[in-house]
Amino acid sequence: MSEHHESLDGGTPSSRPDPLVTLRRLRQRRPSVHAITNLVAMGLTANGLLAIGAASPVLSGDPAEAAELTRRTHALLLNLGTPDPAWIPGMRVAAVAARAAGHPIVLDPVGVGMSSLRAGLAQELITDGVTLIKGNASEIRYLADGSGAGGIEAEAVTSVPSLVRRLAVRVGGVVVATGPVDYISDGHRTLSVHAGHPRQADVTGMGCLAGALIAACCAVDPPLEACASALALFGAAAEVAARATPGPGSFAVALLDALAALPQAPGDPADRIHTEPV
Repeated sequence: MSEHHESLDGGTPSSRPDPLVTLRRLRQRRPSVHAITNLVAMGLTANGLLAIGAASPVLSGDPAEAAELTRRTHALLLNLGTPDPAWIPGMRVAAVAARAAGHPIVLDPVGVGMSSLRAGLAQELITDGVTLIKGNASEIRYLADGSGAGGIEAEAVTSVPSLVRRLAVRVGGVVVATGPVDYISDGHRTLSVHAGHPRQADVTGMGCLAGALIAACCAVDPPLEACASALALFGAAAEVAARATPGPGSFAVALLDALAALPQAPGDPADRIHTEPV
């Protein structure tokens, strides 16, 4: 492996994201994600990235090697699901290296409102600069205005498109709130993605995998379009897996097969992406 990988971003913004084009770029270029992520979700994250066609991810948060690992990969995922004290310094080091290399940084502020540690670390990383923030509606509301529980269980949240738009403007990046409908905004343009299956909520780590897929797509396309494409592809695969299985255990395995089989899913995933009114 070479000492440094240049960014793979070769996409250009378009009026309508095309998930199949993003998928083709991803499989051609095989970006590698440095994922400092939830310890519970590491296996699912790595296997999901491989299934969709990305390269093997790097899953270390050791600060002694974080900068070097980040330089050798193409995108950085920082997931706060299990904020190990030994790895928090690695997140900081990796973020500095990613910004220096021009690599996209995806922050998944899992349970941001559940402890001062998570809230403080998320705010520090956001202030220093991230490309995209991905959370459930409860986590995004907490980051946007400090209200609600900001927990891992999504609460009923109203005006989600407005929340993601306001937070995107404030942080100067892209924000996505995942849920039955995913809402994504860069502060100027807001998209919604209507895809997926309720069984995704029955398997630990599905949201973590979504963040990893978004990071991989951000390595080959601009972040707004990349995020919409990643979620449309993920949702389409989840629907295929749910139809083929009776419960959450078999669903998790079938999802990997469905990701690998993309684009073999009914319909065009681009049809799941809509532009929201301003």
